[in-house]
Amino acid sequence: MERIGRISGVAVLAAFLAAAASGEEKMKPSDDFPQRSLTNGLVKLKLYLPAGEKGYYFGSRFEPSGVVARAEYKGHTFFGPWKQRDPNSQDSIMGTAEEFSMDDPPGFDEVEAGGVFYKIGVGELVRKEKPVKNKQTGKMEPQPYGFWRGHKVARRAPWRQTHGKDWVQFVQEFTGKRGWGWHYTKRVSLAKGAPSFTIFRRLENTGTKAIDTTHYCHNFTLIDNEPIGPNYEVRLPFNARAKQIKGDAAEVRDRQVVFLKPLLRSKSVWIEMEGMMGTALDNAVVIENRKTGASLKITGDRPVVTYRFWAAPLAACPEPFVAVKVAPRATITWSNTYTFHVRQVPKPK
Repeated sequence: MERIGRISGVAVLAAFLAAAASGEEKMKPSDDFPQRSLTNGLVKLKLYLPAGEKGYYFGSRFEPSGVVARAEYKGHTFFGPWKQRDPNSQDSIMGTAEEFSMDDPPGFDEVEAGGVFYKIGVGELVRKEKPVKNKQTGKMEPQPYGFWRGHKVARRAPWRQTHGKDWVQFVQEFTGKRGWGWHYTKRVSLAKGAPSFTIFRRLENTGTKAIDTTHYCHNFTLIDNEPIGPNYEVRLPFNARAKQIKGDAAEVRDRQVVFLKPLLRSKSVWIEMEGMMGTALDNAVVIENRKTGASLKITGDRPVVTYRFWAAPLAACPEPFVAVKVAPRATITWSNTYTFHVRQVPKPK
């Protein structure tokens, strides 16, 4: 993730909260970004819709369909802006931001700079990475894919949308070059009579080459507009250990990510986990704001191949990666369920 400029002291959180409030003003139903509200009578969701450059997000990193930007349950709020919107930023998105192929997009290794490769949910992108000289050998070597580089979208894959009061579905069909193609369906639906929603995905490989990549949701989580810090608790179902960690504001212990101090404006935390059991039971997390008693549980139905966690002042982000391997003419499905809970917090004596 990109680093954010340095400001110190109490003014940091005030500035970030002001930025969040400004962002929420721009997110009202009267704004110019295509959006949809869903409700089951218990939970209300606000989703941003894919609309090219008219949409809230139109970068080349995340896929823009059905991004749950805000949820409301029992007077508590979940998700919301973690930074001010910058249409030129690859990270200017919120909530349930999903990405295919963070490290290995289909077709990338087949072309040189200027050639096209593919991101499911986005379309056809132009490779920016040029070979660089190895200082030790003097030879020119290819650079790996970098999601942060802002690749030009040569051809944006279109979406079809259908919806009801408590669900919305998106379908994307795309045929690329050199044997790449897909039919992708994503459905966001609220449960009947329960405080939860599910994101269901179905991917058919309509090309002639096997798709072998990954998918994850960034899960930019903010609860009740409370800045990220010791008031938050992140609970994992496996004996999590930090394989790698960057930043000193949090640590992993007792199956939890524990925040040692507030994250200030120049601070972030990045953790790569280990200790997963190798089953779908790993694909779960609970994020709780202990100050307000509101929590969000996220579960998935596929094993995790990589589990990362990232946090900034206004976002705590569990990132469970799943494998997406689909032979030509084959299909894969997977889903995640988001469940809200509110416990009563004892009043201070």
